[in-house]
Amino acid sequence: MNPFPLIFLILQLPSAVASLPAPVNLRIESLNLNHVLRWDPGPGSPPGTQFRIYFPIFGSREMKGNPVNSTSCELNLKNPEKNHVIAVEAFYNSTTSPRSTITFHPVADTVIGPPLLSVARWGTCIQGNISMPDLGRYTKAINYDFSFTVLWRKGNDGEIQELKAHNGSFILSNLEKDVEYCIQVLPKARVNENTQPSEWNCTFTSISEP
Repeated sequence: MNPFPLIFLILQLPSAVASLPAPVNLRIESLNLNHVLRWDPGPGSPPGTQFRIYFPIFGSREMKGNPVNSTSCELNLKNPEKNHVIAVEAFYNSTTSPRSTITFHPVADTVIGPPLLSVARWGTCIQGNISMPDLGRYTKAINYDFSFTVLWRKGNDGEIQELKAHNGSFILSNLEKDVEYCIQVLPKARVNENTQPSEWNCTFTSISEP
């Protein structure tokens, strides 16, 4: 009997047992500066594998998160205007995987929106007011310097026209009487391209007096 195949298998066994695959497919879902980190277990991860998240805090220090059994975690990042390198590692019994990392810039990468659009009519004019979402404690600290593209049309199938607004209000004037107009607003920000439009908001101009 040739002993070499058996010896080869025995030598390979400890490394196979000791290795643990790193988490894969790291991604961050972020809406209005509320962040959720998600990932998938590495291929071949044993049942019962747990995970630990590492993220930067003040200066160059690093905070180690509590172990989690799930594959998602809410992130509370203190400096939203800086890049953050976030790492996830798997561990099982006394074995730890390599770390997987993702880079995230909260201010630039979060999705902003959708805005709230309210409209009021008088005569043949429609005034619109735009309110952006609340960003929590960052609302006053971060200046996104929004501008707005206002899209409007007659009813649901009219030709779409647009105008620019650089603050939170606008007026559509010289419209037809007793006609339904639908309006949508798309915000734009210099430091963030991930903005959502408002819902279409429809209203009628006033009926002409006899």
